[in-house]
Amino acid sequence: MIDLTATANGTHRQRTQAGKRAPKREAKKTSRPRSKRTRTGAGRRTAMVLGSVAAGLVALSIYHLTCAISTLTGSPLVLAVLLSFGIDLGLVASEVAEMIAGEDGKVQRWSRSYMLMATVMSMLLNAYEFAAHAPPHWFSQTLSVGFGLALPLMVYILARQAGGLWGKP
Repeated sequence: MIDLTATANGTHRQRTQAGKRAPKREAKKTSRPRSKRTRTGAGRRTAMVLGSVAAGLVALSIYHLTCAISTLTGSPLVLAVLLSFGIDLGLVASEVAEMIAGEDGKVQRWSRSYMLMATVMSMLLNAYEFAAHAPPHWFSQTLSVGFGLALPLMVYILARQAGGLWGKP
């Protein structure tokens, strides 16, 4: 048997004493202030901007690392991409691990070791790739090597700033 008093969500409307259904109540429209969890403070907004810039630089670096690894080692493109991701995204992941490790000395030591190795590898490979595409003039070559050396350091600095600002209101 079908219950004609049921509403769409399967509940029944209240009945009055005369047996008729009670009129529908209008839902109250109250404006609730947003909770502090959903609000994004200036520190987090700035951290998101810094993180976005760092992500763009990481993408650029991954492209250059992929080209350099493939050229220098003759490795297939897929493997060069995987190694590039391992170097640059591993660098960022180690930075995050170090920041959240707190007082855990083991995590900090391993994170710093990986960051040092990945930064040096990224600097050298980026510098090689920047120089490979630069015009054959001493100034262009020098400037391109400088860009390649600076790129991983810029990613590191931006990630540290973003991590430091993330907890700020």
